[in-house]
Amino acid sequence: MDKENFGMDYFAPSIFNDIDNIIKSLRVGELIIIGSLPSLGKTSFALFLIKELAEKQNTDSCFFSLEFPMELLKKRMSEMDINKNNDLIHIIDNPHLTIMDLKNVLKNMIDESKIKYCFIDYLNIVGGNSKQNIEETTKVLKSFALELNITIIALMQINSNLKPEINLFKSIEHDADLIISLEKNTEKTELVIIKNRNK
Repeated sequence: MDKENFGMDYFAPSIFNDIDNIIKSLRVGELIIIGSLPSLGKTSFALFLIKELAEKQNTDSCFFSLEFPMELLKKRMSEMDINKNNDLIHIIDNPHLTIMDLKNVLKNMIDESKIKYCFIDYLNIVGGNSKQNIEETTKVLKSFALELNITIIALMQINSNLKPEINLFKSIEHDADLIISLEKNTEKTELVIIKNRNK
């Protein structure tokens, strides 16, 4: 992945206003799904969202990376000038975490660091890639968000446009409070809101 893909040049200019609106609408107890085809910038988008949360709300976030190792994430964060907020951003890179492992780690981090936002990269890995596993995982993550009084943002890799694919995953449509699709328009990635329970 080239340098442009590590930063926000990969995205359409309108996405900055979209991120501001997303941050303002985030609520505890909610499950947010961010989906896209491979290589459209899900991880970069999530890291930038974490950066904005740290800078604008001075809040702690954790990022569970089940795909990329710590070294690559640190490189991305350096490219995006996120390192200055390192004390508010907690990264766990473990591709073998089960959903219950994730909950236990998260509970400990909440006790120690007052985590308010939890990012998971990505949904297809932590719960398995079958339709049944993904649907079961979203139900569990929604229950975690309510029980632990945090916001959970889960990234999801899809095989086609998100809206018709979400229609196949009825539990995601039911459990998620906000569903965001990252879609390529010409040379840039744009943000499309598929569902917003708060509107």
